[in-house]
Amino acid sequence: MKSKNIIYLFSLILIFSCSNEKIKNDTIRLGNFQNRPRGFHSVYLPQGRIALYIKNDLNKETTIQNIRYFIGDKGNFKKPFRVMLYSIDSITGKPLEELIPDTLVVSSKFGNKWTTVDLSDYNLDFPKEGLFASMEWILTDNFNVLSKSECQYLAYNNTKNENKTWYCTLGVNWYQFPNSYYNTMISIDIK
Repeated sequence: MKSKNIIYLFSLILIFSCSNEKIKNDTIRLGNFQNRPRGFHSVYLPQGRIALYIKNDLNKETTIQNIRYFIGDKGNFKKPFRVMLYSIDSITGKPLEELIPDTLVVSSKFGNKWTTVDLSDYNLDFPKEGLFASMEWILTDNFNVLSKSECQYLAYNNTKNENKTWYCTLGVNWYQFPNSYYNTMISIDIK
């Protein structure tokens, strides 16, 4: 009898205010990357998502080179996750359409460090409206929903009275927690 491998996709989307830092070769880093982690998000429900809004106020055409996630050392930091970028719904301000044309699944080699994913081959323009940088947790058929040790944890920190984090669980509509100023640590590099 053949065994089936079932993969369940979960996503979290966080929206953050942009920090802006020139790093090298005209590359600029945007997102939530400057302060130390204050805690960690983890989602272990089907179709759970977390995303960070990254504003574009550069007034020039640029392309996305990398996306970065600060993955904690709790749980299983080597577990694969899906890399996602979303456009913005101009009416609701929520994530709308996926920008990466492929299903891009990666895993972290280390905990308590930044995991960088090269997106330069996709030649993605950084939209003038900004975008949502997102992580989607991937759960397999042997996943135990009661065990937090099977998920990786994405870091967050406090960002100056700005609630830019969005969530989506069980494939239901995007939402925010009111009066929450803890935002996920995701960033992008543009050039």
